[in-house]
Amino acid sequence: MHLKDFRETGLPKGTMDGVYAIESICYGSGPSKRDVLDEAARILKPGGRLALVDGFLLKEPGELREPMVRMVEKGWALPCFPVREDLLAAMAKAGFRQVKVEDLSFRIAICAAHGFPLMLWTVLKRSLAHRPFEALEWAHLRSCMLGILLGTQMDLFRYSMITGTKE
Repeated sequence: MHLKDFRETGLPKGTMDGVYAIESICYGSGPSKRDVLDEAARILKPGGRLALVDGFLLKEPGELREPMVRMVEKGWALPCFPVREDLLAAMAKAGFRQVKVEDLSFRIAICAAHGFPLMLWTVLKRSLAHRPFEALEWAHLRSCMLGILLGTQMDLFRYSMITGTKE
């Protein structure tokens, strides 16, 4: 293991059997996350596998939901959420084939649902202890709450696993 930028790992070309990103591809650049995909393709051996698990926008949010999406992105320090179709096109350009998308949204719903009581408990505990939240803490907490709401917008957002094989 080594700590490097996932857009420029410094690993030799074609040396990895597999690459995965769990809730981290969203920190790549642009809606296609092409910079991360290109580096993954560079370091993977032919036949190597890529697995991504993250939240994906299915389309650009409309006027009513855009503030919610942008607030979640800001609170989680995301450049932007990946747009699924843009990411899939970038995977094809990077040389990934046998691409599969598996929607995991309902599998994580129970896990996500427990977030509201935990967040309310945290707010209550901090309030009773007279320990106010700092601005960044509030932004993150607000994003977590709105992220759960975003997950209910099934026409806009899906939590998915996307896999592919490098040519």
